Amino acid sequence: MTDPTPPPGDGALPPRDYVIMSRVLRIGLFSSVAFFAVFSVLFVAHNWTADPTTLIQHNPIQLYLSIGGLSHGLATLQDSAFLTIGVLLMIATPVARVATGVIFFEHNRERGMTWVTLAVLSMLIVGLLYLGPAIR
Repeated sequence: MTDPTPPPGDGALPPRDYVIMSRVLRIGLFSSVAFFAVFSVLFVAHNWTADPTTLIQHNPIQLYLSIGGLSHGLATLQDSAFLTIGVLLMIATPVARVATGVIFFEHNRERGMTWVTLAVLSMLIVGLLYLGPAIR
């Protein structure tokens, strides 16, 4: 005897969707940790004699928070630019996870969860693009 297919809207994601969503989180986590690990060591190696107070007061990634600054830093192989990529990956990971949630909830015709997840995604984007820069 086979198990009956659960009715739509029971709250459980299909296994394929769950695996994809968990892969999004794993890839984002492992890639950001890899960037942080490698380029933190390089940053410390290149700034070994720098005063820690000076490094903290002058944010090392501030120059790379614009597209032009980041592309220039990456082109010139600046450690801080690659640290910025790690920060951006760390921030993008939960945003990507919420975005995949919107797609899968809509695909599974769970309208209520789709709207809730869209609201969460909207709040994340507004916070990242508007509120964060406004209070910085």
